[in-house]
Amino acid sequence: MKKIYFLIAITVLFYSSCKKSDPGEIQLVNETGNLSADVAQQWYKLELQLIKNGKGFPPPVAARAIAYTGVALYESVLPGMPGHSSLSGKLNGLSVNTKANVSNEYNWTLAANASMAFVVRNLFDNANVAQKTSIDSLENTINASLSSSLNSDVIKRSSEFGHSIGSEIFEWSKTDGGHQAYLNLFPAYSAPSGEGFWEPTAPGFSKALLPYWGNNRTMITINSAMVLPPPPIYCTDKASVVYKKALEVYNKSKVLTQDEKDIAYFWADDPGTLTP
Repeated sequence: MKKIYFLIAITVLFYSSCKKSDPGEIQLVNETGNLSADVAQQWYKLELQLIKNGKGFPPPVAARAIAYTGVALYESVLPGMPGHSSLSGKLNGLSVNTKANVSNEYNWTLAANASMAFVVRNLFDNANVAQKTSIDSLENTINASLSSSLNSDVIKRSSEFGHSIGSEIFEWSKTDGGHQAYLNLFPAYSAPSGEGFWEPTAPGFSKALLPYWGNNRTMITINSAMVLPPPPIYCTDKASVVYKKALEVYNKSKVLTQDEKDIAYFWADDPGTLTP
């Protein structure tokens, strides 16, 4: 559950980190920092359910979907956060052209609802009828709860802005190499063989999951400061680092408490579980 609350914390950060604007700067109606994070939280909860109960969303694909949803959320409420800047030009390949007219009134919660609905609906395009209905239902329910106190121009303007942002983020997502990965999780792949290499294991002896995922475009530019050190060199010598680490895991597996077993099953990436 800690990971779920981490996602919610990120959402709250987006909604509450609004800096005070300088004197004389245009004051936008309904600054993001004054709004509740409830709508964003509802979308993330639904997204986690789509991951858990859907098909084709193991950890890499799930992480990708959640990341793009977060970018769409941020960009859709950005105009309500004076002093903050767009991720356009900062994330690889991202160019956001949709702009809000700051002389008009917007409701950023409506904008967030529209952008997240668009992105989730398209990222989970393989969802079944019931799941797609749940996406439509959440969007409509949120719209109805917010629209009663707003005039039609604000509703239309805010929803169109959010929809446009969501569309741009989704189109950007289609260029990273992982678009519709849920359709082919186990592409043709000849795994290297020999001592120390990965091989299918019991009980399913499944093929390699997304073996080319590392070739996808990253969201940010990788520099030398971000490169991880290589893993320990494979060795069967009992004094080697890799042998000691493997033995530590093996020994721990023999003395797991029931709580530890429950935690492991909860975070397993098997179908029907919440992905790590």
